[in-house]
Amino acid sequence: MDGGSGLNILYAETLKGMGIPMSKLSESNMSFHGVILGKKAKSLGQITLDVLKMPGPRGVITVTGNWQKAEECLQKGSKIADEHMAAVEMQEYQKNADPSALLRAKKPASESAF
Repeated sequence: MDGGSGLNILYAETLKGMGIPMSKLSESNMSFHGVILGKKAKSLGQITLDVLKMPGPRGVITVTGNWQKAEECLQKGSKIADEHMAAVEMQEYQKNADPSALLRAKKPASESAF
């Protein structure tokens, strides 16, 4: 799991090391931006881990959560990221596109066979 960003990533090797088979993953249509520079990364799947325990300053900390709310937030966040990246890609395209090239591609009406 990553240590502080907005993603909770469990790498495939970590899953294997925990003795959890890949068949336990359920389907996920999540994609992530910023993990691989300039590209969209796709999830292999998702898994629910019932309880996460970690050492704390006064003993073991047990963290539980509302999985339905977490899934809802993940879906909404993914949609927002996809929409944002589409807007960024469009801005890049518009910045680099040559509008005159589009005009040159069209033939004048006088040269038309119709």
